[in-house]
Amino acid sequence: APPQRQLPLPALPPAFPAVVPPDSALLAVPPGGAATLDLDWRNWCLPRAPGTPVPPRAIRLTLAGGGTVDAGYDAVPPCTAPATPTTLGVRPFQPAPLPPTPPWTSTVLQATIQPLTGTRLAGRPGATVRFAVQLHNPGTTPVPFQRCPLVAELLAPAGQPEVYRLNCPAAGALPAGGSLRFEMRVRVPAGAPAGDNGLFWRLDPTGGEGPEAVSRVTVTAR
Repeated sequence: APPQRQLPLPALPPAFPAVVPPDSALLAVPPGGAATLDLDWRNWCLPRAPGTPVPPRAIRLTLAGGGTVDAGYDAVPPCTAPATPTTLGVRPFQPAPLPPTPPWTSTVLQATIQPLTGTRLAGRPGATVRFAVQLHNPGTTPVPFQRCPLVAELLAPAGQPEVYRLNCPAAGALPAGGSLRFEMRVRVPAGAPAGDNGLFWRLDPTGGEGPEAVSRVTVTAR
């Protein structure tokens, strides 16, 4: 077998708009629960190997508290640098995304991001930007707020997905052909670059995954 080297890699933020529990969920994974572990395998070079390399049956994970877990595997990475060892990059355990839920509504709604005041959204690194999302019901029947769906937000490129529950108990219903505005907030990360940053918003990310809206936040100097 070729030499093997293992490298620790940082955790990756969840892909927007996936909803992931907080890291505290890893303290005790309940029965039927799940956690994820990302591996980045590169450069597998077999010396003097004829034909196609045979993939391994599994990757064996040795747990910090003792014991092992064999994860099924059926592929091999290409040989890109024959003089260097094969590399296994291992990222930390992370909570698994929440499973899909029934859609909040079957009506196809529309969403737009609007400033609460002024003509643009702006804020400094570390600040919280307030804005409004207008939900419009183009259908012919009202959409009741029998439950308040989740909301996913992302300020790119430096931010990470944020998940909240829509503050809709007092809304009652979204009237047919009508619109309602909801106040929203997003944090400007400390590392956000100056200038325009992309603001992504999506309703019901674990269910109907929509509607969605896109705007921008101008990050000003500190």
